Amino acid sequence: KQTGIPLAIVGTRGHGQKHVAAFLKLKGCHIHTICDVDTAVGKAAADKIAAATGHRPKVAQNFDDVLADPAVKAVSISTPHHWHALSTVRALRAGKHVYIEKPVTHSYAEGPVVLSAAAKYKRVVQAGTQLRSNTSLQAAGEYMRSGKLGDITLVHCIVHKDRPPVPLSNTNNIPKSVDYDIWCGPAEMDDVTRSKFHYHWHWLWRLGNGALGNNGIHRIDGARMALDLKGHGDLTLSMGGRYGPKDSGETPNNMLTLHKFGDTWILQDILGLKPKPFHGLENAIVFYGSKGTIVYKTGYAALVDGDFKEIERFEGKQQNHYDDFLKAVAKDDPKAVRGDLAEAILSGDLCHFGNISYRVGKLSNFDDAAHQLRDLKVPEIVSDRLNALKENLDQNGLGPEIMIGDVLYHSDNMANPVGNNPAAINLLSTTYRKGYALPTVADV
Repeated sequence: KQTGIPLAIVGTRGHGQKHVAAFLKLKGCHIHTICDVDTAVGKAAADKIAAATGHRPKVAQNFDDVLADPAVKAVSISTPHHWHALSTVRALRAGKHVYIEKPVTHSYAEGPVVLSAAAKYKRVVQAGTQLRSNTSLQAAGEYMRSGKLGDITLVHCIVHKDRPPVPLSNTNNIPKSVDYDIWCGPAEMDDVTRSKFHYHWHWLWRLGNGALGNNGIHRIDGARMALDLKGHGDLTLSMGGRYGPKDSGETPNNMLTLHKFGDTWILQDILGLKPKPFHGLENAIVFYGSKGTIVYKTGYAALVDGDFKEIERFEGKQQNHYDDFLKAVAKDDPKAVRGDLAEAILSGDLCHFGNISYRVGKLSNFDDAAHQLRDLKVPEIVSDRLNALKENLDQNGLGPEIMIGDVLYHSDNMANPVGNNPAAINLLSTTYRKGYALPTVADV
């Protein structure tokens, strides 16, 4: 007999496989339904669950079938980004609790709609911002907020992961087991030229959010949590490009994105072409204070010396983010989650702003980029990282041009946080296909 919360997992390839593996291990739920628009992928996930538990879950191709099933009490969503907001709102309307992967939104304008739906239907919503469940990083944050690291001048968010160009393929490279109409959902349908149908959507603006939304969001959310940073800060600026041979991708693969919160700068440092990791760090957060340096990496935070050698590790560990969701559902308490929805949306907003700054920028050269940084009076390491980006391109025989984004100055006007910049304002929202429109705040 199946016990615990009846759960549907929506999207079971890629990161969705982690959802399946995680919830299989937890006693607080049972996987009642697998939903995947690719029937072959959904069947494979159901087979895995049946082999592990002796119970075969239902398999659905259409999310509407999950929403109509009163037996399903919660959904765990790991679809492409363009579906995140709409699937969350639809699930809340249907009375389901929701675990939604990052980024919660595909565009800035979706955030207020999702928040409105969560407030109206009073269900648990846990965002997949797992660093919120890392107690070592939490302890490091308490240490910094108490002043023991001094003034925090720069937070360096590192994503150095090789992302080679996306080979072009024949058009309509769509698996026969996929209902492409449902897969596109809110996004316009087009010919498929990417070689990996099920992953390379990340690098297309109408479907994904590039490296910032895919990996960078974890780092900047961890930085915001540790320092208790509120709102959107003062400004955002991006510079970089999509380098290498012409491919089917659109988003930048080398990129620096700056955010300013008072006297503290946050640098999102993305290198994606055979990068040389910074001090050996491929995915990390480095906090530079006037009294020392703290590094978060691979599940823990530590004080380090000038050579990045560990001095002292902060006690704590990565707690189970999925189990946290189930416990909140069992209590029927939306406030019990660690992956707070509003905080996750704010971190996503900063990634959206970084992408918008880049997309409304102008192609220029590295001397102009360096001049722009000097004008902003950024910490020296930011200029050093611009040089590292250029060196990365030189080593790959690429360059020498760089897209320099517009500086977006933020305000408390939530309807327009990017100032008097018509091109940027236009990118705060997106359009939806008929039948897949996101409701307004008033209509959720």
